[in-house]
Amino acid sequence: MATHLTKRVTAATMAISVFLLTAGSQAQVAAPLSEIKVTVVDQTGAVIADSEVTFKGVSKTIVSRTGSDGAAMVTLPSSQYAVTVSARGFAKNSVPDFRVVAPVPGELKVALMVGSDLTCNPCPGLVVEVPTITSDLPNVIEDEPSPVPIPPATKIKRSRSLQCLYLWKCSTS
Repeated sequence: MATHLTKRVTAATMAISVFLLTAGSQAQVAAPLSEIKVTVVDQTGAVIADSEVTFKGVSKTIVSRTGSDGAAMVTLPSSQYAVTVSARGFAKNSVPDFRVVAPVPGELKVALMVGSDLTCNPCPGLVVEVPTITSDLPNVIEDEPSPVPIPPATKIKRSRSLQCLYLWKCSTS
């Protein structure tokens, strides 16, 4: 009976060892990743919220959006990426050869120029009009004296009783 028990313990130990070795070897196969912080700003250095950041690599494309602080955190494997950043009211900007070396964290700061976010310039069939109206007012304001004389302001003194001052039961007369 003792030999039967040792055979079971030995078999269980072997099964657990094989499982741990298999799981450990699969965990080592995973590619290391790197945290990349992308900050989007305008020409003056002010952050641009809600910008779209696209990382296009050899095998996949990752799209992210910046938060209210103008930054986005993206986790990427080692590779070379074409980064495109766009925001409403700004012209697109591209970084054609951004290299990620995992597991080293990286940072990318992209400046966008104020302008059109349209990809075609000019777009056929798209007419951009700014609504305006004409004014009846003259373009030049001249300094003219008032035709009606304005009398100088005078102070009116009202006397109030002590009861009025302490109890606030005053009338306006």
